[in-house]
Amino acid sequence: KENETYFHAKTAINQDLKKQLPKIIEKVLTKEIKGVSQENETFIYASKLFPEDGILDHWNYTTEDIINRNIIFSRPLGTGLKMKYNNSILEISKLSHIPNYKNSKGFPGAVVMKNANGSVWIKTSDTAISIDELIINENTVAPSAIFKIGERL
Repeated sequence: KENETYFHAKTAINQDLKKQLPKIIEKVLTKEIKGVSQENETFIYASKLFPEDGILDHWNYTTEDIINRNIIFSRPLGTGLKMKYNNSILEISKLSHIPNYKNSKGFPGAVVMKNANGSVWIKTSDTAISIDELIINENTVAPSAIFKIGERL
């Protein structure tokens, strides 16, 4: 689901497994479900993620890539999605899509808007993303209190 974190997805998957797995195993044992050969099939290799993979060191990613990183690295199961800013690391605790933001060219990482709710819009490689909340030294901070329009992150 949109804006669903890994924690929420894992919880839903575990609940579904508890409910469905016994039925599926029974169907495999009675041969209602038959295996399919994977010989000569292609696959995508995935390696273990490291906490540093959750640090945005530039903004030349698509908005969807950043949303997906947030899903993977969000707390409580992940180490948090983080960004580099002024020689320090800030944790992005909430971010979101911007509805109807058109695909556009520009400078990825530019702050393009500050909102009254405290969020800021950051240009990505394709559209922009809303950073809604940061954590600095274990305190929740509104991004609009830190970033300026036109600043490049």
